[in-house]
Amino acid sequence: MKKFAQRLKELREYYGMTQAEVAECLNFSSAAISNYECGEREPGIEELVLLADFFQVSLDYLVGRIDDSIQQGKKRIIRYTVTETMKVPDSISEKEIEMIVHIIADGKKYSWYEVKRKT
Repeated sequence: MKKFAQRLKELREYYGMTQAEVAECLNFSSAAISNYECGEREPGIEELVLLADFFQVSLDYLVGRIDDSIQQGKKRIIRYTVTETMKVPDSISEKEIEMIVHIIADGKKYSWYEVKRKT
C-alpha cells in the first residue's frame, strides 16, 4: 500500500491540511494519519472509505489503482457546493454551471457577464 501512503499525503497537502486537522475531522488519532502516510500502518476498509469520502476521491484512486487527478476531485466538490449549497436558479444551464466550476477551480476572477458571454 505504498501508493496509498503517497496519495493520502498528496491529498492532505493539496487541501492545505495538517495531519492533526484530518485526524480531527475523521475522529482518527494524529498518530494514525502519520502512520498511514509513512506506510507503517494500513487502514481498514472502514477507514479507507471515510478517507475517500472525505477527500471526494474514489477508493481506486486512493489506493493507487487509477490515476484520476486531484483536480477532478476538487471540481466535484465545487460542483456539489455550487449546485446544492448555493441554490442555483433553474435558469442556469449545465454549460454555465460547468463554466462556474472551472472558474472557481482555476482560481480565476470573472464577472457574471463574462461567464454568460463564454457559454
